[in-house]
Amino acid sequence: MSGTSTAVGFHCYGSRDSVVTVLAAKSSQRYRLQCDSLPSLCLITSQLVERLNRHFSKQKGFMCSYSSSLPLHELFSEIGTHFLFRENAKKIQEELAQKTEQFRAIQRRLLAKFKDKTPTPLTNLDMLLKETYQQIVISADEVEEIQQALSRSRCQLTCVTRLILLMLKLMNTTSQEDYTNVEGALCCAVYDTENQGWEEVTDAALSYLLRSSLSKGSKTNQCLGPISLEPMKDIARFKKHISTALDRTSKGNSERKDNANEVVKSSKSVSPIPEDVEVANEETLVPVGSQYGERVVSVNPRVRSAMLLKVRHSTTEDTKPEPPTESSDIKKDPSVKPQTSVIEAPDEVFSSADDDI
Repeated sequence: MSGTSTAVGFHCYGSRDSVVTVLAAKSSQRYRLQCDSLPSLCLITSQLVERLNRHFSKQKGFMCSYSSSLPLHELFSEIGTHFLFRENAKKIQEELAQKTEQFRAIQRRLLAKFKDKTPTPLTNLDMLLKETYQQIVISADEVEEIQQALSRSRCQLTCVTRLILLMLKLMNTTSQEDYTNVEGALCCAVYDTENQGWEEVTDAALSYLLRSSLSKGSKTNQCLGPISLEPMKDIARFKKHISTALDRTSKGNSERKDNANEVVKSSKSVSPIPEDVEVANEETLVPVGSQYGERVVSVNPRVRSAMLLKVRHSTTEDTKPEPPTESSDIKKDPSVKPQTSVIEAPDEVFSSADDDI
């Protein structure tokens, strides 16, 4: 490279056609990095920022910044590739498990036939055993290939995630607290286990951030519900969470504070109305069918209860039965015989159906 040259290229190790080119502007203090592969930009960009900060450390007010938009499309592409490799690896492992189980079952059948004293035909079990073994070998090779592809995908996703976080930090519009939270949630160390992978863990962390520190309203009024870590079937919602979290972090907390202030201003304080004043202003009518249909009764429950209790007492006094006469006033008639209680049969009480015929 000559002394007057303003461009330099770096060939990345392990990739054939990925060459990172660094271009320096002549009139302005700007650098442009370009490459055919976005993951290859991660190392060169981080090293460039680190060396610029080290070189201009003595100058006051020096600061590296990034003014373009975040390459979220490439990030989502790497996430989709990684998720697809995970699903394929899971399917191939399930097929391998089924074939190995079939192989053991054929072996048991053959051993049972070989142990029998009377020889019996193998019924093509030996051919089935050989074919199953060949399928197991093919599936094992596929598992090895998909694991290697998944490992490369993890590496590329790690590089893209680190680059996105570095660009977010260089935008200089986010607070240190929000950046630390997003950096912890959007983990760069991509790993996968049998039960859950990087997508499930990252989605749970981003969902918590969007409900707490990155929410539009105030943090104290948030109702945090349970977050599940079930296996992910679709990454559309996960992509939306990433886009929302990065967008709110890049804009800073000033916009969220403005939204919170607007919500507080819109909700005016309403003074409570005393019960007596409300009762005095409101009146209701008793239904017309009662004795007090033409009267206006207050809504106060105490007054209404007293009125109803008074009406009940007057009603019970009007319908009270007359007291029985004394025994001395009753004249005894000798011709009247005393009646005795007799239990009647069902036929005597209720007429049967034959009487109507």
